[in-house]
Parts: sequence; C-alpha cells; structure tokens
Amino acid sequence: MKYMFFYHKSDLDGLCSGAIAKYYADLHNWDYSLYPIEHYDNLPFDKMNRNTTAFFLDIFPQPYEERLQQIVDAGIPQNQIVVCDHHKTFIDTGIPELVSGECQTFYSGCELTWNWLFPDKDMPQAVHLLGRYDVWDKSNPKKRIEQIVPFQYGARMELVDPIFGKHENWVKLFEEESEKEITRIIKLGKDILAYEEAENIKTVQQYAFDAEFRGLKVIACCSSKFSSNVFASKWDPEIYDAMLCFCITNDLQVKTSLYVDDKEGVDVSIVAKEMGGGGHKGAAGFIVPMEDFFS
Repeated sequence: MKYMFFYHKSDLDGLCSGAIAKYYADLHNWDYSLYPIEHYDNLPFDKMNRNTTAFFLDIFPQPYEERLQQIVDAGIPQNQIVVCDHHKTFIDTGIPELVSGECQTFYSGCELTWNWLFPDKDMPQAVHLLGRYDVWDKSNPKKRIEQIVPFQYGARMELVDPIFGKHENWVKLFEEESEKEITRIIKLGKDILAYEEAENIKTVQQYAFDAEFRGLKVIACCSSKFSSNVFASKWDPEIYDAMLCFCITNDLQVKTSLYVDDKEGVDVSIVAKEMGGGGHKGAAGFIVPMEDFFS
C-alpha cells in the first residue's frame, strides 16, 4: 500500500497536520508522499490506484463533489480516502459520511489528524495550542491571550512545511512535550505580537476603507497579510458586518479572506462559498479572477 498525504499549505493548522502524518508514517515505515495543497490545485491522479490510501488533512480540494469523483475514478476506494477536516463548507456537503476519517467543527485539522492517527496517545501541547488558535477558541480568554495566540506567532518563526525539511522541530514538540520549549516559543510570539500590533495600526490608518461586499458592510484592506488582527484598532461590530483582506496574486487572481468576530446573523463562509471558496462561519476565503472581484 502507498500513502498520499495532502494537507493545507496556507497555515500552521495544515502544516502541523502534514507534520503529524509524516511523523506517523516514519514511525511505521510507510511508503508515502507529502502534498501541500490549496483548494484548487491540481492533484496527481495518475499516481492514484486501488493500492493507494489518500489522506486529506485540514483540507478537501474544491469543487468537492467533482474532486471526490475524480479520486474514485482514479481507482481509490472510498474507504481508502481519509479526511480529517473541520471546515463547515466541506462538512455541509455530506461527503464525510462517504469516506473514512473524522470531520467536525469543534476540533481543528491538526487536532483531528492527531486523534485519528494516535487515538491512544495524549495530544501534545503544541498541537493543542495550534488547534485552539485555528478554531478561534475563546472559551478561556486568559489562556488565549497568554498562550494560544503568542504560541501561534512564535511557531510561525520556528515551524515550516515538513516537505522543506526541519521536521525535527516538529518531532521535538510531538515527542518531548518540552515545557521549556513551549515557553520559549510563547515568549518569541509575544515579542512578535508587540511589533505587529504597531504595524497593523499603521496599515489600517493608511490603507483600510469602508465598503459593501455581497450584501455585507465591511472594513476592507488591500494587504497580503491575512488576519483579523490587522483590523483590531478599528473593528466595531456596531458599524461593520465583517472584515475583508484582499490582494492580487502574480497570476492576476484576487485572493480574499473574510472575518467576523461572533456577530449574530453573519456567516462569512456563505459568502465565500458563493464566490467558489469556503471556510468557517467566522473566517473564510476565496480566490477569483480580478474581473469577478471588482465587478
């Protein structure tokens, strides 16, 4: 059996999912390949067959139903398609009921991946902290401020896509559960956040503007930095329905992210899905040609 691990390449939830898969495969001497992907990337269907198991971690490529059919047509049985994903737009398709894996919105992709591959092993603190950030867990505000958010920002400096090497940095966190290492990364993250807060204030002052987008009143900003934190100094749920970041890519597409901070009646995943993308109720995105975005 050959194993293919597809994982979301755009954030640490996806990268951690890929690192967990590599860690597991190395422990079990699997014959595997890693594929960091975005939603509309081409898939290597020519390498798929009935002797392949395909994992999709923190992502299932779009268009969902079409991609599932293509994977099955390539020869992979549905029970050998494993999906660990938490995105609402994917779960709503009903595909999780047709394949293996675990899909739900409470846990992040990396948390679901760990629980699926290591059901009898305690989840490392690093996986937990990265996961809680990705699902916007605000159940413990103090923990979010003091641990979850700083660890995320520190980890962005330390942890890279496992396909590019330095996988030992991930393994150290998976195996040793070093409190000293976690503390060091959190301290690094707090220093980064202090700098970014000042930069975000300047960005909003110079480049943010009010706009209407698909029926939502948004505060928008042309920026390649996709984060709701960009708007922290100006976000007001009494004035705006959502936050919108967008930038033009080198192939003249517009990459866009939408955010909302627990505002009743607003689900940005619906808007993203209408534009061919997807995501969560509070954070979603899409990529479209320039003419479709600015029309």
